[in-house]
Amino acid sequence: MKINLWFKWFSSKQWYEKFFLILILLRPIAEPFFFLKKSSPLLSPLYWIGILTFLICIYGVGAKSNSKSNSNIFFNTWSLFVIINIVFLLASLDFFEFVIFAMKLVYPVLIFYFLKGFINSKYDLYGFMMVLLISSTIAGLWLIYDIITIGLNLRLGSSFADIVNYGIYANIALIIFVYFVLKSQIIKQVLWKPKIITSILLFSLILLGLFAIKHLASIGVFVAVVACYAFFLSRKNIGMFFIVIGMFFATFILVADKFMEDVVNERIEKEVQIAQGNRDQSQALHGRVSRWEWLFEDFGKAPLHSQLFGFPTSLKNSNHMIGVTPHNDFFRILFFTGIFGLIFYLSFLVSILSKIRFLATSEKFLVYAAVICFFLYSVSTVPTFYPGFNNFIFAIFAF
Repeated sequence: MKINLWFKWFSSKQWYEKFFLILILLRPIAEPFFFLKKSSPLLSPLYWIGILTFLICIYGVGAKSNSKSNSNIFFNTWSLFVIINIVFLLASLDFFEFVIFAMKLVYPVLIFYFLKGFINSKYDLYGFMMVLLISSTIAGLWLIYDIITIGLNLRLGSSFADIVNYGIYANIALIIFVYFVLKSQIIKQVLWKPKIITSILLFSLILLGLFAIKHLASIGVFVAVVACYAFFLSRKNIGMFFIVIGMFFATFILVADKFMEDVVNERIEKEVQIAQGNRDQSQALHGRVSRWEWLFEDFGKAPLHSQLFGFPTSLKNSNHMIGVTPHNDFFRILFFTGIFGLIFYLSFLVSILSKIRFLATSEKFLVYAAVICFFLYSVSTVPTFYPGFNNFIFAIFAF
Protein backbone atom coordinates (compact mmCIF):
# COMPACT_ATOMS: atom_id res chain seq x y z
CA MET A 1 0.00 0.00 0.00
CA LYS A 2 1.33 3.45 -0.90
CA ILE A 3 2.50 5.39 2.14
CA ASN A 4 -0.14 8.17 1.96
CA LEU A 5 -2.95 5.62 1.64
CA TRP A 6 -1.43 3.55 4.44
CA PHE A 7 -1.53 6.54 6.81
CA LYS A 8 -5.13 7.18 5.77
CA TRP A 9 -5.96 3.53 6.46
CA PHE A 10 -4.13 3.63 9.80
CA SER A 11 -6.06 6.78 10.82
CA SER A 12 -9.35 5.01 10.09
CA LYS A 13 -8.72 2.25 12.63
CA GLN A 14 -10.01 2.22 16.21
CA TRP A 15 -7.63 3.33 19.00
CA TYR A 16 -6.98 -0.22 20.21
CA GLU A 17 -6.31 -1.38 16.65
CA LYS A 18 -3.73 1.39 16.20
CA PHE A 19 -2.15 0.40 19.50
CA PHE A 20 -1.99 -3.22 18.33
CA LEU A 21 -0.20 -2.20 15.10
CA ILE A 22 2.30 -0.08 17.04
CA LEU A 23 3.06 -3.05 19.33
CA ILE A 24 3.82 -5.19 16.26
CA LEU A 25 6.33 -2.57 15.11
CA LEU A 26 7.87 -2.34 18.57
CA ARG A 27 8.43 -6.10 18.98
CA PRO A 28 11.47 -6.45 16.66
CA ILE A 29 12.96 -3.31 18.22
CA ALA A 30 12.64 -4.87 21.69
CA GLU A 31 13.78 -8.41 20.75
CA PRO A 32 17.48 -7.84 21.62
CA PHE A 33 16.56 -6.81 25.16
CA PHE A 34 15.21 -10.25 26.06
CA PHE A 35 18.03 -10.73 28.57
CA LEU A 36 16.53 -8.09 30.90
CA LYS A 37 13.96 -10.65 32.09
CA LYS A 38 16.81 -12.41 33.94
CA SER A 39 17.01 -9.43 36.28
CA SER A 40 13.26 -8.98 36.61
CA PRO A 41 10.21 -9.70 34.43
CA LEU A 42 9.17 -6.10 35.05
CA LEU A 43 12.26 -4.91 33.16
CA SER A 44 11.60 -7.00 30.06
CA PRO A 45 10.08 -4.94 27.21
CA LEU A 46 9.08 -8.18 25.46
CA TYR A 47 6.98 -9.22 28.47
CA TRP A 48 5.25 -5.84 28.48
CA ILE A 49 4.63 -5.99 24.73
CA GLY A 50 3.26 -9.52 25.12
CA ILE A 51 0.94 -8.57 27.99
CA LEU A 52 -0.30 -5.40 26.28
CA THR A 53 -0.90 -7.28 23.02
CA PHE A 54 -2.81 -9.94 24.93
CA LEU A 55 -5.02 -7.36 26.66
CA ILE A 56 -5.62 -5.41 23.44
CA CYS A 57 -6.68 -8.61 21.65
CA ILE A 58 -9.12 -9.50 24.42
CA TYR A 59 -10.60 -6.00 24.25
CA GLY A 60 -10.78 -6.18 20.45
CA VAL A 61 -12.52 -9.55 20.42
CA GLY A 62 -15.08 -8.20 22.88
CA ALA A 63 -15.56 -4.97 20.92
CA LYS A 64 -16.23 -6.87 17.68
CA SER A 65 -18.27 -9.67 19.27
CA ASN A 66 -21.47 -8.47 17.62
CA SER A 67 -19.98 -7.95 14.16
CA LYS A 68 -20.98 -10.31 11.39
CA SER A 69 -18.22 -12.77 10.61
CA ASN A 70 -18.14 -16.26 9.16
CA SER A 71 -17.54 -18.84 11.84
CA ASN A 72 -15.41 -21.95 11.50
CA ILE A 73 -16.74 -24.86 13.54
CA PHE A 74 -13.41 -26.70 13.41
CA PHE A 75 -11.42 -23.78 14.83
CA ASN A 76 -14.14 -23.00 17.37
CA THR A 77 -14.06 -26.57 18.65
CA TRP A 78 -10.26 -26.69 18.76
CA SER A 79 -10.31 -23.39 20.67
CA LEU A 80 -12.54 -25.02 23.28
CA PHE A 81 -9.99 -27.83 23.68
CA VAL A 82 -7.25 -25.20 24.14
CA ILE A 83 -9.19 -23.37 26.88
CA ILE A 84 -10.07 -26.55 28.74
CA ASN A 85 -6.47 -27.79 28.79
CA ILE A 86 -5.15 -24.41 29.89
CA VAL A 87 -7.50 -24.53 32.88
CA PHE A 88 -6.18 -27.98 33.81
CA LEU A 89 -2.61 -26.60 33.75
CA LEU A 90 -3.37 -24.78 37.00
CA ALA A 91 -2.97 -28.10 38.79
CA SER A 92 0.72 -28.46 37.90
CA LEU A 93 2.12 -24.89 37.69
CA ASP A 94 2.59 -22.03 40.12
CA PHE A 95 0.45 -18.99 39.32
CA PHE A 96 3.09 -16.76 37.67
CA GLU A 97 4.40 -19.60 35.50
CA PHE A 98 0.82 -20.51 34.63
CA VAL A 99 -0.02 -16.98 33.48
CA ILE A 100 3.04 -16.71 31.21
CA PHE A 101 2.54 -20.18 29.74
CA ALA A 102 -1.21 -19.75 29.31
CA MET A 103 -0.75 -16.51 27.37
CA LYS A 104 1.57 -18.25 24.92
CA LEU A 105 -0.73 -21.23 24.51
CA VAL A 106 -3.92 -19.26 23.95
CA TYR A 107 -2.39 -16.58 21.70
CA PRO A 108 -3.06 -18.40 18.37
CA VAL A 109 -6.73 -18.64 19.33
CA LEU A 110 -6.94 -15.07 20.56
CA ILE A 111 -5.11 -13.50 17.61
CA PHE A 112 -7.26 -15.39 15.10
CA TYR A 113 -10.52 -14.11 16.59
CA PHE A 114 -9.06 -10.61 16.95
CA LEU A 115 -7.91 -10.52 13.32
CA LYS A 116 -11.26 -11.85 12.08
CA GLY A 117 -12.73 -8.61 13.41
CA PHE A 118 -9.76 -6.50 12.28
CA ILE A 119 -9.44 -7.63 8.65
CA ASN A 120 -12.75 -6.82 6.99
CA SER A 121 -11.56 -6.03 3.47
CA LYS A 122 -8.61 -6.35 1.12
CA TYR A 123 -7.53 -2.86 2.16
CA ASP A 124 -7.23 -4.12 5.73
CA LEU A 125 -5.14 -7.01 4.42
CA TYR A 126 -2.89 -4.63 2.43
CA GLY A 127 -2.42 -2.34 5.43
CA PHE A 128 -1.67 -5.14 7.85
CA MET A 129 0.78 -6.81 5.46
CA MET A 130 2.61 -3.47 5.18
CA VAL A 131 2.95 -3.36 8.97
CA LEU A 132 4.40 -6.88 9.00
CA LEU A 133 6.78 -5.98 6.16
CA ILE A 134 8.04 -2.91 8.06
CA SER A 135 8.37 -5.05 11.19
CA SER A 136 10.46 -7.58 9.25
CA THR A 137 12.61 -4.75 7.88
CA ILE A 138 13.38 -3.61 11.43
CA ALA A 139 14.44 -7.19 12.25
CA GLY A 140 16.62 -7.04 9.12
CA LEU A 141 18.47 -4.03 10.52
CA TRP A 142 19.35 -6.02 13.65
CA LEU A 143 20.47 -8.84 11.34
CA ILE A 144 22.84 -6.51 9.50
CA TYR A 145 24.22 -5.28 12.81
CA ASP A 146 24.80 -8.87 13.99
CA ILE A 147 26.56 -9.88 10.78
CA ILE A 148 28.85 -6.82 11.00
CA THR A 149 29.70 -7.35 14.68
CA ILE A 150 29.59 -11.16 14.98
CA GLY A 151 30.10 -12.55 11.49
CA LEU A 152 28.34 -15.07 9.28
CA ASN A 153 27.64 -17.66 11.97
CA LEU A 154 24.92 -16.30 14.24
CA ARG A 155 24.59 -19.67 15.94
CA LEU A 156 27.53 -18.45 18.02
CA GLY A 157 25.40 -15.57 19.26
CA SER A 158 22.98 -12.91 18.03
CA SER A 159 20.89 -9.97 19.16
CA PHE A 160 17.79 -12.20 19.13
CA ALA A 161 17.38 -14.88 21.78
CA ASP A 162 16.33 -17.37 19.10
CA ILE A 163 17.77 -17.16 15.60
CA VAL A 164 14.66 -18.91 14.25
CA ASN A 165 13.02 -15.48 14.64
CA TYR A 166 15.39 -14.16 11.97
CA GLY A 167 14.35 -16.95 9.61
CA ILE A 168 10.66 -16.33 10.27
CA TYR A 169 10.97 -12.57 9.70
CA ALA A 170 12.96 -13.19 6.50
CA ASN A 171 10.41 -15.56 4.99
CA ILE A 172 7.46 -13.39 6.04
CA ALA A 173 9.14 -10.45 4.31
CA LEU A 174 9.73 -12.54 1.19
CA ILE A 175 6.12 -13.74 0.96
CA ILE A 176 4.62 -10.28 1.52
CA PHE A 177 7.09 -8.63 -0.85
CA VAL A 178 6.31 -11.05 -3.67
CA TYR A 179 2.59 -10.68 -2.98
CA PHE A 180 2.83 -6.90 -3.41
CA VAL A 181 4.83 -7.39 -6.61
CA LEU A 182 2.06 -9.58 -8.03
CA LYS A 183 -0.76 -7.41 -6.73
CA SER A 184 0.71 -4.06 -7.78
CA GLN A 185 0.55 -5.13 -11.40
CA ILE A 186 -3.23 -5.14 -11.05
CA ILE A 187 -3.95 -2.27 -8.61
CA LYS A 188 -1.28 0.25 -9.61
CA GLN A 189 -2.95 3.27 -8.02
CA VAL A 190 -3.25 1.75 -4.55
CA LEU A 191 -0.34 -0.56 -3.87
CA TRP A 192 3.31 0.23 -3.45
CA LYS A 193 5.29 -1.33 -6.29
CA PRO A 194 8.83 -2.35 -5.27
CA LYS A 195 11.66 -1.14 -7.51
CA ILE A 196 14.14 -3.57 -9.06
CA ILE A 197 16.98 -2.34 -6.86
CA THR A 198 14.78 -2.82 -3.78
CA SER A 199 13.99 -6.35 -4.89
CA ILE A 200 17.68 -7.19 -5.36
CA LEU A 201 18.64 -5.70 -1.97
CA LEU A 202 15.87 -7.58 -0.15
CA PHE A 203 16.64 -10.86 -1.90
CA SER A 204 20.36 -10.47 -1.10
CA LEU A 205 19.71 -9.64 2.57
CA ILE A 206 17.42 -12.65 2.96
CA LEU A 207 20.03 -14.95 1.42
CA LEU A 208 22.75 -13.47 3.61
CA GLY A 209 20.57 -13.84 6.70
CA LEU A 210 19.68 -17.46 5.97
CA PHE A 211 23.35 -18.26 5.43
CA ALA A 212 24.22 -16.57 8.72
CA ILE A 213 21.59 -18.33 10.86
CA LYS A 214 22.19 -21.70 9.16
CA HIS A 215 18.67 -22.89 9.96
CA LEU A 216 17.68 -25.59 7.46
CA ALA A 217 13.92 -25.26 8.03
CA SER A 218 14.05 -21.55 7.19
CA ILE A 219 16.18 -22.27 4.12
CA GLY A 220 13.69 -24.95 3.04
CA VAL A 221 10.82 -22.48 3.42
CA PHE A 222 12.71 -19.90 1.33
CA VAL A 223 13.27 -22.38 -1.51
CA ALA A 224 9.63 -23.51 -1.39
CA VAL A 225 8.31 -19.91 -1.50
CA VAL A 226 10.55 -19.07 -4.48
CA ALA A 227 9.30 -22.24 -6.22
CA CYS A 228 5.70 -21.23 -5.48
CA TYR A 229 6.35 -17.78 -6.95
CA ALA A 230 7.97 -19.32 -10.03
CA PHE A 231 4.92 -21.56 -10.52
CA PHE A 232 2.55 -18.58 -10.50
CA LEU A 233 4.85 -16.64 -12.84
CA SER A 234 4.93 -19.55 -15.29
CA ARG A 235 1.15 -19.27 -15.63
CA LYS A 236 1.08 -15.48 -15.92
CA ASN A 237 4.37 -14.12 -17.30
CA ILE A 238 6.60 -16.73 -18.91
CA GLY A 239 9.35 -14.19 -19.64
CA MET A 240 9.62 -13.12 -16.00
CA PHE A 241 9.45 -16.78 -15.00
CA PHE A 242 12.66 -17.56 -16.90
CA ILE A 243 14.35 -14.44 -15.44
CA VAL A 244 13.51 -15.50 -11.87
CA ILE A 245 14.57 -19.10 -12.46
CA GLY A 246 17.78 -17.90 -14.11
CA MET A 247 18.61 -15.60 -11.19
CA PHE A 248 17.88 -18.39 -8.71
CA PHE A 249 20.17 -20.90 -10.41
CA ALA A 250 22.90 -18.28 -10.97
CA THR A 251 22.81 -17.46 -7.26
CA PHE A 252 22.85 -21.15 -6.37
CA ILE A 253 25.88 -21.82 -8.56
CA LEU A 254 27.75 -18.90 -6.97
CA VAL A 255 27.11 -19.95 -3.38
CA ALA A 256 26.57 -23.71 -3.72
CA ASP A 257 30.04 -24.85 -2.59
CA LYS A 258 30.22 -22.47 0.37
CA PHE A 259 26.63 -23.22 1.31
CA MET A 260 27.18 -26.98 1.24
CA GLU A 261 30.40 -26.68 3.23
CA ASP A 262 29.22 -24.32 5.97
CA VAL A 263 25.51 -25.15 6.27
CA VAL A 264 24.43 -28.48 4.83
CA ASN A 265 27.40 -30.84 5.32
CA GLU A 266 27.72 -30.10 9.02
CA ARG A 267 24.03 -30.88 9.53
CA ILE A 268 23.66 -33.99 7.39
CA GLU A 269 26.90 -35.71 8.38
CA LYS A 270 25.30 -37.33 11.42
CA GLU A 271 22.16 -38.19 9.44
CA VAL A 272 24.32 -40.06 6.91
CA GLN A 273 26.01 -41.95 9.76
CA ILE A 274 22.58 -42.93 11.08
CA ALA A 275 21.49 -44.12 7.63
CA GLN A 276 24.69 -46.19 7.41
CA GLY A 277 23.98 -47.75 10.80
CA ASN A 278 26.94 -46.11 12.56
CA ARG A 279 24.68 -44.16 14.92
CA ASP A 280 21.51 -44.98 16.79
CA GLN A 281 18.33 -44.09 14.88
CA SER A 282 17.02 -42.19 17.90
CA GLN A 283 19.66 -39.53 17.18
CA ALA A 284 18.11 -38.77 13.77
CA LEU A 285 16.99 -35.25 12.87
CA HIS A 286 19.43 -33.70 15.36
CA GLY A 287 18.06 -35.74 18.22
CA ARG A 288 14.41 -34.96 17.52
CA VAL A 289 13.56 -38.64 17.05
CA SER A 290 14.73 -39.46 20.58
CA ARG A 291 12.62 -36.59 21.90
CA TRP A 292 9.58 -37.83 20.01
CA GLU A 293 10.10 -41.37 21.31
CA TRP A 294 10.33 -40.05 24.88
CA LEU A 295 7.29 -37.78 24.54
CA PHE A 296 5.12 -40.39 22.83
CA GLU A 297 6.04 -42.85 25.58
CA ASP A 298 4.76 -40.36 28.19
CA PHE A 299 1.68 -39.67 26.08
CA GLY A 300 0.97 -43.39 25.73
CA LYS A 301 1.12 -43.85 29.52
CA ALA A 302 -1.46 -41.08 30.08
CA PRO A 303 -5.10 -42.00 30.82
CA LEU A 304 -7.32 -42.57 27.77
CA HIS A 305 -9.25 -39.34 28.32
CA SER A 306 -5.93 -37.40 28.32
CA GLN A 307 -4.90 -39.00 25.04
CA LEU A 308 -8.24 -38.05 23.52
CA PHE A 309 -8.66 -34.55 24.96
CA GLY A 310 -5.16 -33.36 25.93
CA PHE A 311 -2.27 -34.33 28.21
CA PRO A 312 -2.89 -31.49 30.75
CA THR A 313 -6.15 -33.23 31.76
CA SER A 314 -3.94 -35.88 33.39
CA LEU A 315 -3.10 -33.19 35.99
CA LYS A 316 0.60 -34.04 35.59
CA ASN A 317 3.41 -31.63 34.70
CA SER A 318 2.86 -30.93 31.00
CA ASN A 319 5.49 -28.31 30.15
CA HIS A 320 7.69 -30.72 28.23
CA MET A 321 4.73 -31.98 26.21
CA ILE A 322 3.08 -28.72 25.19
CA GLY A 323 5.96 -26.21 25.00
CA VAL A 324 8.90 -26.01 22.60
CA THR A 325 10.36 -29.42 23.53
CA PRO A 326 8.52 -31.47 20.84
CA HIS A 327 10.14 -29.41 18.03
CA ASN A 328 7.14 -30.36 15.91
CA ASP A 329 3.99 -28.30 16.10
CA PHE A 330 1.66 -31.10 15.02
CA PHE A 331 2.96 -33.32 17.82
CA ARG A 332 2.72 -30.40 20.24
CA ILE A 333 -0.92 -29.84 19.26
CA LEU A 334 -1.57 -33.57 19.66
CA PHE A 335 -0.11 -33.63 23.16
CA PHE A 336 -1.76 -30.33 24.10
CA THR A 337 -5.31 -30.91 22.84
CA GLY A 338 -5.36 -34.67 22.33
CA ILE A 339 -6.32 -36.81 19.35
CA PHE A 340 -9.68 -35.08 18.97
CA GLY A 341 -8.06 -31.67 19.20
CA LEU A 342 -5.53 -32.51 16.48
CA ILE A 343 -8.33 -33.76 14.22
CA PHE A 344 -10.22 -30.48 14.55
CA TYR A 345 -7.00 -28.48 14.10
CA LEU A 346 -6.12 -30.30 10.86
CA SER A 347 -9.73 -30.04 9.69
CA PHE A 348 -9.50 -26.27 10.11
CA LEU A 349 -6.36 -26.19 7.93
CA VAL A 350 -8.09 -28.31 5.28
CA SER A 351 -11.06 -25.91 5.33
CA ILE A 352 -8.66 -23.03 4.68
CA LEU A 353 -7.14 -24.82 1.71
CA SER A 354 -10.59 -25.59 0.29
CA LYS A 355 -11.35 -21.86 -0.03
CA ILE A 356 -8.21 -20.90 -1.97
CA ARG A 357 -9.81 -21.67 -5.33
CA PHE A 358 -12.21 -18.73 -4.86
CA LEU A 359 -9.38 -16.18 -4.54
CA ALA A 360 -7.67 -13.98 -7.13
CA THR A 361 -4.27 -15.14 -8.41
CA SER A 362 -2.19 -12.86 -6.15
CA GLU A 363 -4.18 -13.88 -3.07
CA LYS A 364 -3.82 -17.53 -4.10
CA PHE A 365 -0.06 -17.10 -4.03
CA LEU A 366 -0.23 -15.38 -0.65
CA VAL A 367 -2.24 -18.17 0.96
CA TYR A 368 -0.38 -21.04 -0.73
CA ALA A 369 3.01 -19.57 0.22
CA ALA A 370 1.84 -18.92 3.79
CA VAL A 371 0.46 -22.44 4.19
CA ILE A 372 3.66 -23.96 2.76
CA CYS A 373 5.65 -21.82 5.21
CA PHE A 374 3.37 -22.91 8.05
CA PHE A 375 3.61 -26.64 7.31
CA LEU A 376 7.37 -26.71 6.73
CA TYR A 377 8.09 -24.86 9.95
CA SER A 378 5.61 -27.04 11.85
CA VAL A 379 7.51 -30.22 10.96
CA SER A 380 10.71 -29.28 12.81
CA THR A 381 9.82 -26.28 15.00
CA VAL A 382 6.83 -24.90 16.91
CA PRO A 383 5.93 -21.76 14.89
CA THR A 384 2.70 -21.08 16.81
CA PHE A 385 4.90 -20.31 19.84
CA TYR A 386 6.35 -17.31 17.96
CA PRO A 387 4.09 -14.20 18.21
CA GLY A 388 5.44 -12.69 14.99
CA PHE A 389 4.58 -15.82 13.04
CA ASN A 390 1.12 -16.03 14.60
CA ASN A 391 0.40 -12.43 13.59
CA PHE A 392 1.26 -13.30 10.00
CA ILE A 393 -0.31 -16.71 9.51
CA PHE A 394 -3.54 -16.08 11.39
CA ALA A 395 -4.05 -12.77 9.60
CA ILE A 396 -4.11 -14.72 6.34
CA PHE A 397 -6.33 -17.45 7.80
CA ALA A 398 -8.68 -14.76 9.15
CA PHE A 399 -8.77 -13.08 5.71
